[in-house]
Amino acid sequence: MVLTQTSQKITVADSQKGRFAAASYQSMQEIVYEFLMKQSMQLQQSPPIVTDLETDTLELRSGQPFLKQMIFLVNQKHELTAKDLIQINDEDVFVFPTSADEQLFVRQAEAKGNKAKADQVAKYVIPQYATTLNLGLSNETALDSIYWRLGNIQDDEARRLLIQLIKVLQHEDDQALIVEGSEGQVKTMSDHLQAFIKSTFDVDLTGEQYQEVAQFVADQRSGKPIAGLDKRGKKLRELPNWQALSAAEFVASRIHLQVAKRDVQEALMHQARVYVDTATIPDLRMMIEAISNGVPLVVRQSSTLIREHQNGIVVSDLTAIPEACRFFLKTLSNWNQSLVVNAELIEKFSADHLIKKWQEVITFGES
Repeated sequence: MVLTQTSQKITVADSQKGRFAAASYQSMQEIVYEFLMKQSMQLQQSPPIVTDLETDTLELRSGQPFLKQMIFLVNQKHELTAKDLIQINDEDVFVFPTSADEQLFVRQAEAKGNKAKADQVAKYVIPQYATTLNLGLSNETALDSIYWRLGNIQDDEARRLLIQLIKVLQHEDDQALIVEGSEGQVKTMSDHLQAFIKSTFDVDLTGEQYQEVAQFVADQRSGKPIAGLDKRGKKLRELPNWQALSAAEFVASRIHLQVAKRDVQEALMHQARVYVDTATIPDLRMMIEAISNGVPLVVRQSSTLIREHQNGIVVSDLTAIPEACRFFLKTLSNWNQSLVVNAELIEKFSADHLIKKWQEVITFGES
């Protein structure tokens, strides 16, 4: 035991007090500051430091004469003040996960009057996740699945897009839709789906009749010999609203709502034909996962990982998403081109490549 942390303070163990200047500290920030001071004074230069770019980490160099260079991990979610930008040194190195993060950071720095300083800093684009060759199974599945990650899309936008995609499914019997989000989002999307089915077919998805029809059709599609199946089918087809019930099942059975879970995400991506991310900042890990599986992407922000109309499409208008999906789903040559480009990116962003890029960063940091 070296340190004990409570809500009030961090206490140094009695056996370790010789290693620290104080017996207790108010925050981990104070301990890191002290450690960096000792290291830089011993080396008479800045030790290799890799950390997030934020106000607290910039303050670590305050009063430290040798801490001239730091390697910062920077992404577009960081909001820095003009004061923060002043504390950036020309010797610092910035590492961005995508080109979009780099471009936005430079624009923000320019807006705060510090573009010149941001331009002088060495910049690298290195994703935090590596690609792996893990080509998916979409060529072997009966349905072409659109894997839609909701992200921070507004509820009304999600509802309108869901209706657009449902209408596509009504005319494309070889397509399916997987919608992924938080528990709250999944509940809301379920409500939207039920409302659409009710208004379109006058069918209640939670009703007993629909459940019987859905189970019958599922049993029928399974191809397994099931006792009494023909008799059940005859009885159901005699229902006055059979056509509406079967039409509702034809659509609803191909829509799967899924709460986001990492282990499930990998399995779903392995079966996906197209990946759609409607977050304003698409999830980098999921984009890497899509590329690793050879799946084309439809997103709202350009990126190092997207080659426009090759392995993906960037949409500025959410209503363009169904057509973007159609670009890959309905023209095999477009999907094959995406696979070729994704294969190139799998090599470009492999673990070996990223390690080499990091070696460049560290070497620059030591120069």
